Amino acid sequence: MPEDSWRTVLILGGIRSGKSAIAEALVSDAADLRYVATATTADAADDPEWRTRIAEHQRRRPESWLTEEVGADPATLTSVIASAGPGQTLLVDDLGGWVSSLLMADDTAAGAAEALAGALTTTAGRVVLVSPEVGLTLVATTAVGRRFTDLLGQVNQATAGVCDKVALVVAGQPLWIRGGPATPRSTAPVARTPAPTPAGLAAVSVATSHVAGDVFDHPVLAEDLAVPSVDDQAGIGALAKLAALPGAGLGALAEVVEFAAGTQGADPPLPWRRPRLLVVTGDHPGGAAAGAPAFDGRLSDAVVTLAAAAGVEIHTIAAPTGAAMERSPTLDLEQCQAAVAYGADLADQAIDDGVDLIVLGVAGAGGDAAATAVTGALAQVEPAAVLPRVVLAGGVIDDNAWMTRCEAVRDALRRSSGLAPEPFAVVAEYGGGPLATALGILLGAANRQTPVLVDGPVGMTAALAARNLSPSARRWFLVPDTGAGPLVRRLAELLGFPPLLTLGLDLGEGATSLAALPVLSAAVRVAATTDAGG
Repeated sequence: MPEDSWRTVLILGGIRSGKSAIAEALVSDAADLRYVATATTADAADDPEWRTRIAEHQRRRPESWLTEEVGADPATLTSVIASAGPGQTLLVDDLGGWVSSLLMADDTAAGAAEALAGALTTTAGRVVLVSPEVGLTLVATTAVGRRFTDLLGQVNQATAGVCDKVALVVAGQPLWIRGGPATPRSTAPVARTPAPTPAGLAAVSVATSHVAGDVFDHPVLAEDLAVPSVDDQAGIGALAKLAALPGAGLGALAEVVEFAAGTQGADPPLPWRRPRLLVVTGDHPGGAAAGAPAFDGRLSDAVVTLAAAAGVEIHTIAAPTGAAMERSPTLDLEQCQAAVAYGADLADQAIDDGVDLIVLGVAGAGGDAAATAVTGALAQVEPAAVLPRVVLAGGVIDDNAWMTRCEAVRDALRRSSGLAPEPFAVVAEYGGGPLATALGILLGAANRQTPVLVDGPVGMTAALAARNLSPSARRWFLVPDTGAGPLVRRLAELLGFPPLLTLGLDLGEGATSLAALPVLSAAVRVAATTDAGG
């Protein structure tokens, strides 16, 4: 097991919540592991259903694990834990069975919780304990049932009080009550090759703080990620001052003022001083990119011109490549999370450079199809109804290419029809490197309390995944224009972004946000002037 900051972990959960599987995953690579079973095979002699449960647990255990049963003599559990050596790991499953055994040997129940807690504080080994959380159900109707609940509650409280990390498992998902995920995931790096920089643009931003070490300790990958919320009071105060404007005031642009004030925590908000466009580049292989040329490493002249007009510096980022979605996952989960950490590091670097507004852009073939597949999986949206048309140069519509893309999305969703709608898993399955990197930028910016302008299918889909990972992340994003395409409009509805402007641009690479930025900035300046009495 990799060395990290924990020594003792308590995994709580209801019946069939998946708590044992979570605990087993935490110790799966321990070199010297003892599985401490609190129920003995003798307990199941006259109970076929109980024998089946025990057999199921036994099948999951690697042959290298040593099993030690303490059900016949429950008092020995504390001594087993206390005597564990520095190189040993114990998996105790579970404390409910242990409490049951204690109640059957009544003379050993007194002081059991305190004794267990004491053993956990003195052991030199590593210990993962599994225990049922029974306090959320009805009060037991029998005396022995109430004794069991009372004692297990005492044991859980005493154990949680001394363990380094505590998780509550709900429907197979661990919610970390204390600490974060107990073990880091793989440290395998993802290729990070910068895209060619268009002439006259800023140098590419590629340095990341987690490349050399363990990318999986990045805060945006925490299973209990809680992005800070915006300052609602500042936003409300800034809106109230707009009432001094004549007529309808700023109309829809009042939302921009509220957004700027809330994300800055300032009333009135300040005009953005140093915006940066981060353009994630990368093609998707297979049918997803049908009808589109490969990205040649150069941003369009239109985007470069719009950025210059808005005073925005441009950094391009090459995302890791992936596989064709219709044949296999585009990335494995570890590659996906490494790409997310990479994107978050890019946001960190921009903010450390003094950037106070990030504009997210994406360039490359096949992004529309990848975004459609991810949206379909996360929000049960019918892909064929929202997959953007394939429009070639000169406005020519290529229906054959659209059908090829639609088939790729359909085949990908069918291939993995049982996939749970967990954002990282879905992005790994269909989104590829560009969408995973965009997700990381959004999460990194929100976690650092920095606003982001988002547009286009890939950026909007990444915003949906970020919202699903941490609901408050969405408050750090602003969508200037929901566009004319059905996918972006549907994503805007899912995310709760009403249309601010109707520009009708479809240039990609963040062009819509760049074109809107001067208008958005003007609204913020009006708010500042109104507050000053002008």
